[in-house]
Amino acid sequence: FYALPGSMSYQRKALVWAMPFLIALMLFPIGALTGALANLTVALCGGTPETNPIYWQGYCDSSSAQVLGFLLTTIVPVSISAFWDTFVMPLCCQQLTQRLRMASSLAELDIAITIQLYVYTVFNTFFLGVIGGAAVTDIGTAIENGRFAELIGESLPSASNFFLNYVAVHALFTNLFRYFWPHDGTVLFQVLRLFRLASQPLSERERWIVRSTPSFRSARHYASFLLIFVIATAYANIAPFSLPLALGFFVTSWMAWKYNSIHFYQPNYESSGDVWLIVYRCYVATLGVAIIFHTCVIVSKKFFWQASIMAAVDIVVLHLGLVYIQRNVAKYVDAFPLQRVPPVKIVEPSCVEEIRQLYTPSQLRAGAVGWHPEEGKVWEK
Repeated sequence: FYALPGSMSYQRKALVWAMPFLIALMLFPIGALTGALANLTVALCGGTPETNPIYWQGYCDSSSAQVLGFLLTTIVPVSISAFWDTFVMPLCCQQLTQRLRMASSLAELDIAITIQLYVYTVFNTFFLGVIGGAAVTDIGTAIENGRFAELIGESLPSASNFFLNYVAVHALFTNLFRYFWPHDGTVLFQVLRLFRLASQPLSERERWIVRSTPSFRSARHYASFLLIFVIATAYANIAPFSLPLALGFFVTSWMAWKYNSIHFYQPNYESSGDVWLIVYRCYVATLGVAIIFHTCVIVSKKFFWQASIMAAVDIVVLHLGLVYIQRNVAKYVDAFPLQRVPPVKIVEPSCVEEIRQLYTPSQLRAGAVGWHPEEGKVWEK
């Protein structure tokens, strides 16, 4: 764990080499790449060779175009996005955040990664996905007419194909796969060990670490849930089918997470309510993104006054919600952290102690003797 305070020279070195990597990771246009792939067939085969400057006759008129198009526009973009969001981003954000020593505890580390992954999913996966899909879909027409900005603005709804596939795959496969493999972040390492591309556990303790009960890895999943929510709300009036797909995603998520929370995951720390506040603010920001998207769609239809009124009313409502939470929840969370609440008369002291023990890592509990072969088993929790 690299969050302990160090020398000023180390801090300067970390800022010099780690911060550029973190910024480059957040700005890497993986969303634009997947959005462009999702609309590649439409861009290459739309219209005729006379009206589309990039029309590819050898690809569009071939007998295998339908199968190849399905792979390129459906399977490959969703697979790339899922792999990047599941393995690359969480691991890199965690390592770089620890090297930068931006958090002094596991809870603060979760908060920092939650914010980073949320900004990444909204900006990179969503916005760049929309822009990339729209640009590739109409790039031929844009080259011919020279009206890039207007055509891209009008073709934003065409990017819904990728997002509908994205939500459907996560609802019907990713969540159900969690029943068989609850911690999806370990799949890559198991595959690498299977093909002897990663170090094998050499001792009983190392084998226990590989098989140990994982935490929720909540920082990664909060951003994933909010991404599905922003897709559903932003495309509600353009692609209404996104709403039942998103509902199916949250239903299967609730089933899988309920099962794994009871039978598999082990909570070992908590944030005194700070993570809840961060997730709530990200939720409000998600609604703000949906408002911006709906406003742009209405403006593209030349309804300027209606778009202005809708945006103004919605922004006021969101602001009132933030003010209410700040006054009624946030200040109490900051003043009375959960782990510092003393036993009071209305709560049995034994209950308070059980809560503290529940959120204390097992190695730090009273009477702990360190790792032993029975560590992590049901009767040792």
